[in-house]
Amino acid sequence: MARRAHALGLAFVAYYRHQEDRPLAREHPDWVCRDVGGRTIRTAGEPRLCFHSPFAEVSLGRLLELAERGADGLYLDEAHQPLDGCWCDWTRAAFLAATGLPLPTTQHPEDPLYRRFLAFTEDSLAERLWHWRSTLAGRPEGCSLIVSTARQPSLMARGPTLRLASAGDVVKTELASGLSPANSGTARDLLLSLGWAVSRDGAFGRPAHVWIHGLSGASRWRAAAGAVVASGCIANLDHPEASLPDTQEFASAFTLARRLSQPLSGARPLPQVLLHLPERARNALLPDQAAAREQVIAPFIAGWEALLTAHLPARIIGDDQLAAGVPPGARVVFLPCPELLEERQREALEAFARENANTV
Repeated sequence: MARRAHALGLAFVAYYRHQEDRPLAREHPDWVCRDVGGRTIRTAGEPRLCFHSPFAEVSLGRLLELAERGADGLYLDEAHQPLDGCWCDWTRAAFLAATGLPLPTTQHPEDPLYRRFLAFTEDSLAERLWHWRSTLAGRPEGCSLIVSTARQPSLMARGPTLRLASAGDVVKTELASGLSPANSGTARDLLLSLGWAVSRDGAFGRPAHVWIHGLSGASRWRAAAGAVVASGCIANLDHPEASLPDTQEFASAFTLARRLSQPLSGARPLPQVLLHLPERARNALLPDQAAAREQVIAPFIAGWEALLTAHLPARIIGDDQLAAGVPPGARVVFLPCPELLEERQREALEAFARENANTV
C-alpha cells in the first residue's frame, strides 16, 4: 500500500491499533490493564495492554517496522491508555517509583491520592508517546506521529490536557469534540472553532487532524471541510465507500479543502494575542462543575468570543506552554482566571511584563 501511494505521489499514513493485542494478552496476562477491582479493562471487547509493561517496547518495535515498510505517518487513535487509570502490577511499581505512594483504592474524584494518580497517568502516557515520537524522528527518512487526544477539547473533562497534545507531531481530534454538553449554552459555531484552535495550538500551531464523518449531502461536507481548513487544521473526510451518494459531489469537498489549504501551507498562528487555557486550575476546582465552569471555563470561552468577534488573530496557550515562557512576538496575554495562576506561570508573565512595559 505504501509503494502504491508513493507511486501516485501520495504520502501513506498507517492506522495502527496500538493498545490492543489479543494473542499477547493471552501470552502475557500480567501486561493486561486492570481496573480498581482487578478486572480486565477492555475496548470493544478487546483487552487493553499497559504501557508500563514491556508491551510499550513491543509497540515501539512495531511502529519502527511500519516506518521501515514505507509509512510516512503513524496514526494512533483512541485514548491510548485507560484515562481513569490502570491497577496492574506494572503500573503499581511505576507509580510507587515516581511518587513513593501506593495505588489508590477508590476512584472518588474527591480523593487526593486518586487525583494524583490521574495526573501521573497522563504524565507517563505523554512521556511514552514522546519517546516513540523522538525515536521515529531520529530515522533518516522520518515518520510523523499522529496522536489522538480522545476527549480533548471537551473543556469540562478532567483529561487529557494539552500536555498530551504536545507529544505528537500532529494532534487527531474530531469535528464536534468541542461541543461539550457542559457548555451547551454557548453557540455551537463558537465552540467548534474554539475546539479546533485548542487542538491546533496545543501542538504548538501544528495543524490538527480533524476526523469528519457521518454527514449527508455535498454542501455539508464542503461546509465542514472549509471550516476546518480555515481554522488552520486538516480536514479528514471519512465516508464509507459503498454508500457514497455521488462520488463527484463528495469529491467537491476535497477540491474546496485543497484550494483553501494551498495558501495556508506552512503557515502558523500569529502569536500577538494569547488566550490562556487554565486546565489545571479547572481540575483543581473539579468535581464541583459549577465552580469550574463559572471561574475558569466561562471566562475562557468569553475571551475567545471577544477575540473572534474583533477578528484578532488569537492563539491558545496551555499551562505548560505558559510556564515555559510567553512566546516571542506576543503583545497581549488574556488570562481567564489570573487568581488561579501557578507560580511558574506568574514568573513567566512577570518576565513578559518587564520586557514589554508598554504591553497590556
